Amino acid sequence: MVVVNDGRDEIRNKLKEIISQMKVGTDGTTPSKTDTALGNAVYTDSTSESDGGIGVAEFSIRLGSGDGNGNTLKEVGTFDSTGTLITRSTHAGIDKDSGFELLTEAKLEVKE
Repeated sequence: MVVVNDGRDEIRNKLKEIISQMKVGTDGTTPSKTDTALGNAVYTDSTSESDGGIGVAEFSIRLGSGDGNGNTLKEVGTFDSTGTLITRSTHAGIDKDSGFELLTEAKLEVKE
């Protein structure tokens, strides 16, 4: 079965209605389908969102120069308004300090 382009866009639009927050944290444990939270969240913010093309929703938050400092950031998650974890990913550690701002992005794609 193929999810047609209009269907992919409908699902993308629903994701944009559902996801309202992103969190970053310091736990680099491999994500699991049974995760219900980040391992160690240290910063939360409301998302900015955009269309990334057919079936693609993009979400982002910006950590300012005063946000998340003194942490090695290794994980990011998207959440709904009730705090339910929707997606979680890990990455190489970023040592956050006041010398820079950090744009954190999540790109979710509905495949055909």
